[in-house]
Amino acid sequence: MLIINNKTLELTEEGKNQATRLVRAHRLWETYLVEKMGLTAEQIHEDAEKYEHILTDEILDEMEEKLGYPAHDPHGSPIPKSSKNPTFALSNLGLNQFAKIESHQVNDHIATRLWELGLLPESEFKITMIEANYIEILHQENKIKLPKDLSKRIGVTVI
Repeated sequence: MLIINNKTLELTEEGKNQATRLVRAHRLWETYLVEKMGLTAEQIHEDAEKYEHILTDEILDEMEEKLGYPAHDPHGSPIPKSSKNPTFALSNLGLNQFAKIESHQVNDHIATRLWELGLLPESEFKITMIEANYIEILHQENKIKLPKDLSKRIGVTVI
């Protein structure tokens, strides 16, 4: 996990992967404690230090999904994405950003709603407007308004 060159230490590729995984676990757990348990940002660090070491990749992926693919933790630090699942919530995208719909969604209801709107897996779109209650996207020359609460649960990949 470490390479020693002269007087410097470097992480191997495996070491970098493990460090990124640990940071991801820590930040997802902090986000969970604030968003789902109602704790404050000041109360969460110590618990995150304990649990970051025992959370499996499968639990982390599920936690990330249930949290709506957050981009940042409660302190504003970026949450590393799983190397196998570089998904974001549509609500985390910015104006004029391009993305595509992920094939795996949080649940079948979301996938069905997307299908009803003509948004199939791999459908590409652009964010054209962000308002308090909705996000408007442009998909194949069609403007679609998505409620903010729905957009928080739609998994997308930035393109």
